Amino acid sequence: MTVKQTETAAPNPKKIPVYPENLMPVANDPRVLSPAPRMAGFVLLLFLIAGLWQHVHISVVEKQDRLSGIYTLAFFKSEQDTRTPQEQADEALDTLRNFPGILKAALLDARSMPAFQETDAKTALPALVQIKIVASGETVFLQKMSELAEHFPAAQLRDHSRDTQVTALKTRYARFLMILNISAVIAAALIVAAMLAAAPKWLRPQQETIALLRVLGAEDKMILYVFSRHTLRNILKGLTMGAALVAGLFLIPAYLLGLFGLLPAAVKIDPVMLGLILAFGLGLLYIAARLRTKNILRRQIWNAA
Repeated sequence: MTVKQTETAAPNPKKIPVYPENLMPVANDPRVLSPAPRMAGFVLLLFLIAGLWQHVHISVVEKQDRLSGIYTLAFFKSEQDTRTPQEQADEALDTLRNFPGILKAALLDARSMPAFQETDAKTALPALVQIKIVASGETVFLQKMSELAEHFPAAQLRDHSRDTQVTALKTRYARFLMILNISAVIAAALIVAAMLAAAPKWLRPQQETIALLRVLGAEDKMILYVFSRHTLRNILKGLTMGAALVAGLFLIPAYLLGLFGLLPAAVKIDPVMLGLILAFGLGLLYIAARLRTKNILRRQIWNAA
């Protein structure tokens, strides 16, 4: 008769022995709060900060873009050209509308310009064409304008983005964006700090339970895993709940409305980018919560020794 010999496998530190369920911290002490609702609340706060930051940021950037790429092309009466200024402007306007990168080209009344408002009515005024180009089309536009100058030798081009008032306004917008970005980072850091400060409330001292687990033969690594797994699951549950709430109530509807062009123009958000920012924030919250949880539990286990 042959005897089957069984080999004992090496103990797996991740394999949890069957301990009574009431040894878990929350079940053992009803005063220990679950981290899930708090983590969901932190996710909502993070989303509100990110959404507000993105809305204000996009609004200010749009204002900056409106100050850039604005030119005025002036046509004066010249002995070199028999055409009147208005005829030159009309001809140039037909050509400009076919240029790539031009968003808008339209005739402009010279009397509406501050420089010509006090001019005598008998004085010949230039014909003006106002031009708006795309943000990245300045190089191509200036190249085309140099070619166009051969047909209109008396025309003058003015870049309004270099005006003193426009430059000062751009500087103010850039300073505001810098303050906005710093404020958003500080607000996110305060949320993480609040989460770290709240961690001890869901990790109350459990010296008696730790001592009992030692009697049952558990090592410190095993005890740390038993406690941390229970807490981190609730933390992950809270983060998932918060993310699902934000995505279901706002991000997905905003994305679908924007896809069909139904998103109100006053709402300055990018749902996809906002979702990426939120995902990064969720990862940051989980990593911070995980490190904080294990650090507190290590101290509790050490103090119970």
